[in-house]
Amino acid sequence: AAVVGAVVVGAAVVGAAVVGAAVVGAAVVGAAVVGAAVVGAAVVGAAVVSVAVVGAAVVGAAVVGAAVVGAAVVGAAVVGAAVVGVTVVGAAVVGAAVVGAAVVGAAVVGAAVVGAAVVGAAVVGAAVVGAAVVGAAVVGAAVVGAAVVGAAVVGAAVVGAAVVGAAVVGAAVVGAAVVGAAVVGAAVVGAAVVGAAVVAAAVVGAAVVGAAVVGAAVVGAAVVGAAVVGAAVVGVAVVGAAVVGAAVVGAAFVG
Repeated sequence: AAVVGAVVVGAAVVGAAVVGAAVVGAAVVGAAVVGAAVVGAAVVGAAVVSVAVVGAAVVGAAVVGAAVVGAAVVGAAVVGAAVVGVTVVGAAVVGAAVVGAAVVGAAVVGAAVVGAAVVGAAVVGAAVVGAAVVGAAVVGAAVVGAAVVGAAVVGAAVVGAAVVGAAVVGAAVVGAAVVGAAVVGAAVVGAAVVGAAVVAAAVVGAAVVGAAVVGAAVVGAAVVGAAVVGAAVVGVAVVGAAVVGAAVVGAAFVG
């Protein structure tokens, strides 16, 4: 397709990457976009917290403020005007995600959150998973002063054996996302990650992030979500086999 100052996958592009739809200053995958990446979701203000797919589930729930709270939220949650990359697998949300109520710097999975992540039980200043935890997250045997979701950890996300200050949902991690491997300040899907670059094929829920990823750019087949901060978009979501190239900062595409 035609490309204008950005990557295009199957459609026309305007200052960003597009996959199957039109784009306006950002990447779009099957929907309209306003200064951000949208994947079959709605846009609030200039920020789009959209998005993508977890397994076969499509995220397109309601938006509260700038946050997206639904069944499966893949991409990024918004807290206030700030967006803290959050991933969701199933109906759980991790990161600075918002589920039902408002969440700040913590993960929420099917419950309420108070200054930390909550998983099933109630948590105060820390994450709780299975057993109760106060002041730190506990995951099975691993604990990394943060929230815990399932067997994972949020804040100092733990997935399996690797932990890199980030959120974890099931086996997936966001921020310093980890999915069955080691992660370093970035999202990891199946393989290892260095800096913000992710190179692998991995899965978030049932979604697969096919090719290599550099920075917030994802070029593959599945979902990697996209956080939006103000008018800046870092990272883009993918739905199905459609991919929304790299990250978008303002109207500029990097990646």
